[in-house]
Amino acid sequence: MADSTYEKPFLTVDQQIDRIEQRGMVLGDRDAARNALRRIGYYRLSGYWHPYRVPAEPGEKRSSEFLPNTRLSDALDLYTFDEHLRAALLEAIAQIEVALRFELGHRLGRHGPFAHLDESHFNAGFTKPRDRVCKLPGCDGDCRWEESDHHEWVDRQRQTEQVSTEAFAAHFREHYGEPLPIWVATEVMSFGKLTRLLDGLDSTERERLAAEWDVIDSTGQGDPSALSNWMEHLRQVRNICAHHARIWNRNINATIAIPSGLPELQHLLLEVPRGDEYTPPMVRRVYGTFAILTHLLAVLDAPVRYRDRLRTLLTDFLAVRPQAEANMGFPTDWQAHRITAEDYRRDQQRAARLAMLKATEMFGSGEAADALTAVPEGKPRRSRVNYYRKNGALLSVMWNARRAYPAFQFGSATGDVPELVILANRRLLDGGNVDEDGQWAALEWWLTPNISMPDETSPAEAMDRGTLTREALDRLLSPREDE
Repeated sequence: MADSTYEKPFLTVDQQIDRIEQRGMVLGDRDAARNALRRIGYYRLSGYWHPYRVPAEPGEKRSSEFLPNTRLSDALDLYTFDEHLRAALLEAIAQIEVALRFELGHRLGRHGPFAHLDESHFNAGFTKPRDRVCKLPGCDGDCRWEESDHHEWVDRQRQTEQVSTEAFAAHFREHYGEPLPIWVATEVMSFGKLTRLLDGLDSTERERLAAEWDVIDSTGQGDPSALSNWMEHLRQVRNICAHHARIWNRNINATIAIPSGLPELQHLLLEVPRGDEYTPPMVRRVYGTFAILTHLLAVLDAPVRYRDRLRTLLTDFLAVRPQAEANMGFPTDWQAHRITAEDYRRDQQRAARLAMLKATEMFGSGEAADALTAVPEGKPRRSRVNYYRKNGALLSVMWNARRAYPAFQFGSATGDVPELVILANRRLLDGGNVDEDGQWAALEWWLTPNISMPDETSPAEAMDRGTLTREALDRLLSPREDE
């Protein structure tokens, strides 16, 4: 027998109608009320008429009686809005989830089709063995073993692949056997398995993804913890919506982390008083969800209809129910913030710079030093890189709080920086005297196709092909007086 002390009696639908009418709710058409309760259910609908119950006195429970003139249609309108909100959130979150599937499959896939099975691509916390205890019914607790989170994840993923009914999964099993390659495996992972895989990634890879999705700290470096937090928040919201649960005024367990490099989101950290009432933190309710979705959809260049549907739905609802702002975590001046603007876009300069970085291979400082094979190993190579950079002979740009050197500058045959690269960079960088914007402008010059080049290639491509000549360079960039 159950241990519950619940003793409330079962009520027929007509008895349920009688009860809410006795508590002061205006029902209107009784047949319509009966149909609504049959379609939705008394218990589920009670969550939507809860705001219309008489507020509690300090130290007391909220009254079961309704505020004067409360109508059943008010609760039904709120329920309908919540239905539409859940659908809009699911639609928007799907864009992020699908993009994450690609990113994880693509990034790990560069190391091989089964890189997700290799612990070397994951952080120590994910691969460290942990004590495990059997929790199955009937186990006496003596069943213990050591297993890493990564090993547990691999086992569960294997089970998922084995039972998947997706046609592509069956095709791979039939023609190639198990397991699925990572770029296929991501398509059968739940959102939970995806976020767990993201959490386990090598920290450098997580930082890079966070930086590319503009989840950054004040130095411009990717904030991987915030990115993981956002994905977990969206996973929880997705699950709530997928199970048709109330979302409009709900507290989400995963409180949103706000990275310091996003000024348009800093106001979410404030708690705005409304008279003597407590305002729920914005980072735990749907306003925060809307804010990070808006940011991510803009970064991923997703069709604006996903953002606009959600924004219009919220705007129209709050226009007639401004008192609901606090319940949803909206600040009173929410429409004054940039993140809520109809024309909100990601930082275009940052987007353009990221596009350049993706257009060409980049070396870190260590890789740049390693490329100078004509120089003795160790500090001499690093010193040569620094000497070239400080004197404008070698171009570098700052990204993710680190220096990045375009790989085309290094001659694989000579093991040094070719003379033409040195000449071009010194002209572009004014001998090392330009600022950060000037460095990015120099990279843009290298990567932009030019009609003066053979086959109208970019200078960087001409350098790789060996078709960049001194004569062509002098036509494009005037020589310096010190040459």
